[in-house]
Amino acid sequence: MLLGAGSTVAARALAASGAAFVGQHLHQPSIATTAAADAATVRLLVVGRDESPWTERLEAVTARRPEIDLHATHVAPSPIGLAGLIARARQGGEFDVVAGIPGTQLARLAREGLVLALNAWLGGLDLLPAIERLGRHHQARIGLPLSGYPVYSFINPQAFERAGVTEPGATYQEWLDAARRLTDRERFTYGWGVVADVPEIEAVATSSGGRFWTGAQVAPSAGWQWYADLIHREAVSPPPYAWDGLLGAHRALVDGRIAMTIRSAWVLNELPNGAAWQVVPLPAWGANRRAVPVAADYVAVAHDADNVEAAADVASLLATEAWPAPGARGLPAWRPAFEQFAETSGLSMENLTESAPDWRRPSLDVPGAEIAQSRILPAIDDVMSSGQPVEARMAALAEELQAQRDPVSSPSGRG
Repeated sequence: MLLGAGSTVAARALAASGAAFVGQHLHQPSIATTAAADAATVRLLVVGRDESPWTERLEAVTARRPEIDLHATHVAPSPIGLAGLIARARQGGEFDVVAGIPGTQLARLAREGLVLALNAWLGGLDLLPAIERLGRHHQARIGLPLSGYPVYSFINPQAFERAGVTEPGATYQEWLDAARRLTDRERFTYGWGVVADVPEIEAVATSSGGRFWTGAQVAPSAGWQWYADLIHREAVSPPPYAWDGLLGAHRALVDGRIAMTIRSAWVLNELPNGAAWQVVPLPAWGANRRAVPVAADYVAVAHDADNVEAAADVASLLATEAWPAPGARGLPAWRPAFEQFAETSGLSMENLTESAPDWRRPSLDVPGAEIAQSRILPAIDDVMSSGQPVEARMAALAEELQAQRDPVSSPSGRG
């Protein structure tokens, strides 16, 4: 169990009122219990695979707010654990702040009116606007992003130089043309490294138009089929099972086995400093505007928090001054930490935010999408590894999903 403890003193009087988010409607919460509280005790629930990165963050919070008695517990982000999170939130009174939750859970908590809208509580936080807006639903600021994971384009400059290719291009078609020139199958080097995972496929699929997840099924698209064809038709990428765990294209890029790839930002922490790789602008699908999914993890305040002002303080500190944490991945939402990350990584803010106008929440960041996420990965493997047509496999997936139910139904009966 995680535990951060500071001195217990009288809670500060509330300086402003907040709002609870229920669907699309806002109402004022009762503040009587908070104002009368004898101590600013805040119960924090941390969701994450690893407790260790949070130790320093909690110490930073208690050092800055010694008047808050912070009690933290940890749960793993398993389907059972996340289902339990919703159940406990409905029962009320078990936590005041929840941190590290994915977008699907934030959307679920918001839909059921279980988190506060923080518009009136927190202002002036120096968060990167393109990441901060991911936590807004219907203009309500229901979650503060801790970190974001945009999809990026990476190239190996030496591979381009050897092949006499000056740049990858601005569109996916130009990237394909470059990949053909960069591929030398006799040397087992390839122009592209396809990654069989949701963020990368959604980036390509939605750039060609439409949504990736419609709320009922994964929509086949020209972009996704084109991406699969890089392996099975164009042969400019090795099959994804050539990578360790299907996700190692960034390591192959550094080694010079591939010349370019698109990857989620979590790999930035695994890439070495040096000239073996570069971040370059993401391509577009013809004249279409780019669509760049940005997964994020959030901190939110429970609608029935006993000490709302203290809970909001903890939430804001976790998103700002308690960053960075050891072993954390992704891009910090807090601008000073973002700038520090860019400097220590040898990257520029301009490169890291080049596609920021096109950042958006992933289409799977909706209530009840956990079942879909677990079933999508095997379907992706079928398409990318065996060459099964996207449209046929997605039709089969739609039938699978119709037979499944969200393990935690909503009060209104929606999945």
